[in-house]
Amino acid sequence: MSTSTRVTGLRKHLAGVLGVAFIFVLWQAAAWALPDFLMPGVPTVVSRLVQDLGQSDFHQSLLGTLGRRFFRFAIRYATCVPPDGRHRAET
Repeated sequence: MSTSTRVTGLRKHLAGVLGVAFIFVLWQAAAWALPDFLMPGVPTVVSRLVQDLGQSDFHQSLLGTLGRRFFRFAIRYATCVPPDGRHRAET
């Protein structure tokens, strides 16, 4: 007989923050190992993102991309087609 324990509250949020921090550390380590044109560092990308957030072209492109994604999702949901386009065989 086993009992399952759930991670909740502060420990759950801490696990999420540590997971994201770990990904950023791996990203930065790869950026140090590779040339800048192949793998820019985290500070470079974050500063560029902050810069782009103030431009209307970025917002228009983002809305266009999200709109196409939502439209495709709605069509797939309405027709019950999975994202990979294959139907599962009935078992």
